[in-house]
Amino acid sequence: MWTCDCEGTFYELRQAGGLQFIRWTRVDERGAQMIEDSHTWRAAIAAAHWQALLRGELR
Repeated sequence: MWTCDCEGTFYELRQAGGLQFIRWTRVDERGAQMIEDSHTWRAAIAAAHWQALLRGELR
């Protein structure tokens, strides 16, 4: 899952090795991308963080 990449920052819910994490990508005014990953969580915890992010409760 991901948010719209039409904004300066967008988010992806990703999975690797049975754990999930949130990746966020920032694009600066020159078009350069900076990519960061959150900690990894079990799926239920990651889903709760993802939903909170989509509701605007996390940054």
